[in-house]
Amino acid sequence: MAKEKDPARIFELDSDGGELDDEKVDFADDLSALAIDPETGKLYALSDQDRTLFLLDHKLEVDKAWKLPIEHPEGIAFDGDTLYVVSDSEERLYVFEIER
Repeated sequence: MAKEKDPARIFELDSDGGELDDEKVDFADDLSALAIDPETGKLYALSDQDRTLFLLDHKLEVDKAWKLPIEHPEGIAFDGDTLYVVSDSEERLYVFEIER
């Protein structure tokens, strides 16, 4: 789970919703979405303000980052090798094929 900003934070919860961990985000000013790639189990974070998609390691540090050609990216989802990114301001869904 994420807190969007001031400061952005990522929370790890147990199966009952109890907080296990909480980390302040230093790699982006905001977080607009988090998603786990079901194929790899890796966590991705999306920043609307930075227009960047981040791949995080197990310590929640940036492993890779991609600038996106999208105004106000607000949501991400995976389906196999396909990544979907939605833009609220453009009212558009972007589709990207990802390489693993």
